[in-house]
Amino acid sequence: MNITRFSIKRPIGICMIYILVCVLGLISFFRIGVELLPDVDSKFISVIVNYPGASTESVEQQVTKPIEDELSSISHFKQVRSATRPGRAEIFVELDSQADADMVAIEATKKVSRIRKNLPEDIDEPAVLKRSSEEYPIIQIAVTSKDNLDDIFALADSSFKERLQQAAGVADVDVTGGRAKEIAIEVDKDKLNYYGLTLQDIITAVRKENVIVSSGSVYTDALEKTVRLQAQYKAPEEIQHLQLKGTGGRYIELGQVANVQAKDKRAVAYSRVDGNEAVSLEVYKASGANIVDTADGVLQQLETLRKDYPDYVFTVVYDQSHFVRDSLSNTLKTLLEGLVTTGLVLYLFLRGWKSSMAVMIAIPTSLIATFFLMYLAGFTFNMMSLMGMALCIGILVDDSIVVLENIHRFLAMGKSADVAAEEGRNEIGMAAIAMTLCDVVVFLPIAFMQSATGQFFKQFGMTIVFATL
Repeated sequence: MNITRFSIKRPIGICMIYILVCVLGLISFFRIGVELLPDVDSKFISVIVNYPGASTESVEQQVTKPIEDELSSISHFKQVRSATRPGRAEIFVELDSQADADMVAIEATKKVSRIRKNLPEDIDEPAVLKRSSEEYPIIQIAVTSKDNLDDIFALADSSFKERLQQAAGVADVDVTGGRAKEIAIEVDKDKLNYYGLTLQDIITAVRKENVIVSSGSVYTDALEKTVRLQAQYKAPEEIQHLQLKGTGGRYIELGQVANVQAKDKRAVAYSRVDGNEAVSLEVYKASGANIVDTADGVLQQLETLRKDYPDYVFTVVYDQSHFVRDSLSNTLKTLLEGLVTTGLVLYLFLRGWKSSMAVMIAIPTSLIATFFLMYLAGFTFNMMSLMGMALCIGILVDDSIVVLENIHRFLAMGKSADVAAEEGRNEIGMAAIAMTLCDVVVFLPIAFMQSATGQFFKQFGMTIVFATL
């Protein structure tokens, strides 16, 4: 029990050590991230492929099964399941508990790229995703104005989206709702049959004519200039004059068999706020980013957009950071209430302000020191870690009361304060340490659990271990 004797004989030294620990804890307090719940490493990856216009049977045979067969050979593979519907295939791969989902996602991307040539040409590029809670937006913003929905959508997609992505911690911004513009080619079936043409003939001709072709370089005595042939459509009228080769080798214009016009794209998703049509901006945070800081950065960018575009109304429909702030604030409030109530109860039962102050100093010091260990461990302030700290108040009070009661017994024997403190502590020192280590033995194994439940409760258990030690 040399630490007890050192604390009594060298009070200034032990105070400096505690002050150092508290300073490190307070610095760590402002650097620890804030989340609603601990980040749980997802053991799933998913591959999503869009195949516009294809039936369920075609998607399953030509897309789903080849990708399933290829992904079954990836490392840490456990099982695969898929969901196929018209025009879309979703393949989900479950990994074992030892897998690094990020590395497996890279491996899956390589395997999908290897079989890409065997998949239909008309599919969109397959997207390999690591499934996690970060797939859901942290902020949803509705944009309304007196302008047409297609104009709002165009401005949101080209300007608003880019401005919000400049906020620190933002991974992506999705634009939904509204109306996107498209060039519609409405084909007359009877005329198409009359000229001996097919829809594929029109699709092929449109793709071939809408290109930018590099045409080499032109040299002068002092300069080299790159030449390119720009043959992209600028207006629907230009597409109408597209030449098609019909029956008998004669050429006709596309406008003779189809009506080409710019129109709103068919809506497949709607966004409304207060019953009015709107354009929705969904903000996703980057992996590991602080949700509160990210939300603050997005809201700052939103204020600049309100100033730059006074004719547009930006309504924050959903902000996950508000729920995080309220939850953590309530947890901290409960922690402080427990601390104050503990001090009051100790004063009423011990009938001495010195004993109460000793406990009221020891408990916050232990909690502040815990901040430093949490920072080193990469933990965040979330409901689980703060619940662990709240639970620690009871554990720390038990340890303090046991030691104080024994010191009071020695004081009642007539011994001096320093002697009573040392002998009272030494007499039950091993018992107090054993009692404390019981809590460590109970909660420490949680850190070694590999399941999702273990990852979820890891910060809860380790925070108790840090504070108790």
